[in-house]
Parts: sequence; structure tokens; C-alpha cells
Amino acid sequence: MSDIPKGLAPARYIGGHAVELGPGQRYYNIDGTPRRSRMLEHGDELLMRDEDVHGKTLWHDPHYSLPSIKVGLGRVVMPQHAGLSNEELALIGYEWHMGRSDVEALEPIADTAPAHEVLADSAVASQVVAPDGEARIIESPVETAKAAESENS
Repeated sequence: MSDIPKGLAPARYIGGHAVELGPGQRYYNIDGTPRRSRMLEHGDELLMRDEDVHGKTLWHDPHYSLPSIKVGLGRVVMPQHAGLSNEELALIGYEWHMGRSDVEALEPIADTAPAHEVLADSAVASQVVAPDGEARIIESPVETAKAAESENS
């Protein structure tokens, strides 16, 4: 299992019909073993790109003088922007991408996920630009559902 790439998250396919995964990539079952088939049936569980499962947040400098940043998985706001409205966040360069609608996360976003990464020419660089221990505000579908469950209990 040591050859499994980082950046994968466990997910369940909930689409209404079978689909074929794209060629040229290795796909893994939920237990980390390589998948033999590229076909996904409703209910199949596998490891998928974490961005496809949880979505992601990007920040682009509105003045185009700084490189873009991958803020994190799910809906994440940098601490200095906490409390701003969605409109204000969009005006200062936030961009949110939802995860795939035909998969559901089986685990919440890992606490160990890098907070802020610089995007260099559309590729994610490994440089972390936020200091360790900085507070993060995370809103992902799984965490929102778990929060709602705990409030209703």
C-alpha cells in the first residue's frame, strides 16, 4: 500500500448508472488494493482524488501581483478573512469548487491536509505558505452533515 499516491480520499459512488473511470490512471479500492476494473457501479467504494470528493477553495489575487493559492479542501476561508460575506470573499478573489455530485465522502476532510498551497502555472506546488497551527474554517458537506446530526441529537 506504500505506492498509493497522497491526495486520495475514501468515497462511495452514488450515481444513478454505471460509469467508466478515465484511462491512464491507477485507481484503488477502499482497502488500498489496485482496482481491476475501471467501471463504477452504484454503491462502489474507492479512493478518489480528495478534490473530487470534498471540493476545493482557491484564492486569486484580484490585482494579479501574487500567485494563486489553493487554500484547502472543501470550503475554506483564511483566518484573516473570517466573518466576511460570500460576496465580499468573491470580490477579494475566493473561488470555490464543489466535489463531484455523484460521490459521497466516507470520511471528513483530514486535519493533516495542507492549509495553503501556492499554485504555480496551474500545478499545485508543495510549499505551505501558512504557519503551522493557524486556525482554519472548514465547511465541507461531510462536516456540515455531522454538525447538523450533532445539533439534532
